[in-house]
Amino acid sequence: MHFFRQNEQGIPDKGKLLTQISLFWFDKLAHIIPNHVVTANVDEMPEEVRKYKDQVDGRSILVKKAEVIPLEAIVRGYITGMREPEPFLLSNIVENEAPYI
Repeated sequence: MHFFRQNEQGIPDKGKLLTQISLFWFDKLAHIIPNHVVTANVDEMPEEVRKYKDQVDGRSILVKKAEVIPLEAIVRGYITGMREPEPFLLSNIVENEAPYI
């Protein structure tokens, strides 16, 4: 059993951070597989979005409709303070049936 302490103060600018991580990977992998990103620039989004620029700037991505590919990946590693004695190994789940395949 894991015991993770919740950060009661939250993560400052979490939405902006997650948006930037997503944009990084969409851009990095674009030459391998196309994605649904149109723009993250609020000035290029419809007026309905632009009028909320002060609220959504840096934390929004305009996308086009795309077909969902049911794929799931779990990546874990060591984090300072993590109480797991050994790294997560793929072999730990290979014997179990994958729910989305």
